[in-house]
Amino acid sequence: MTQVPLWVPVAVGLLGFLGVLGAQFIAAWREDRRWNREKSRDEDNKRFDARRAAYAEVIGSLESWDWVLHPLKDKARGKDLEIGEPELVDLRTAWIEAKNVLGPINLVATTEIRDLLRTAMIARSRLSRELTADGPEKARLELVEKHWAQAQDAYARLRNVMRRDLGFEPVDPQHPPAQPQQVER
Repeated sequence: MTQVPLWVPVAVGLLGFLGVLGAQFIAAWREDRRWNREKSRDEDNKRFDARRAAYAEVIGSLESWDWVLHPLKDKARGKDLEIGEPELVDLRTAWIEAKNVLGPINLVATTEIRDLLRTAMIARSRLSRELTADGPEKARLELVEKHWAQAQDAYARLRNVMRRDLGFEPVDPQHPPAQPQQVER
């Protein structure tokens, strides 16, 4: 029987020990990378959910404001409608609600969305002031039409940019927003 030199089992044991340590190091490194990916994915999902919620609030408030503006705009266009204090209260309420949803959107939205939102809000504010200055029947129709067109154009662009940011297909991406004289909105 031949004897194995002492250094051979020591070397084999040392290589085995280094192999176990290396495997542990690689497993820990992989686990750390996986954990970082999951953490990043969770943070991305939270940001996406925050953007989606903020965008939905803004779109809802602008749509609500538009619905309240319609009778006042129609009155300015010469339609025989009764506009009283309840309609003006609804307009003020919609105006305030739209202003109240600006906080979350300013935190999570891109600069492009904030700029488009500012344009849409200012146009609606000017339209609201024009329609309520001396009553809808005294509103200057050219300003009403101008502010309405600006508000609707900015809203259509804003909605498409928001949809694109959320990964949805833009509404009618092949055509620019319709002009008010072509389609009644």
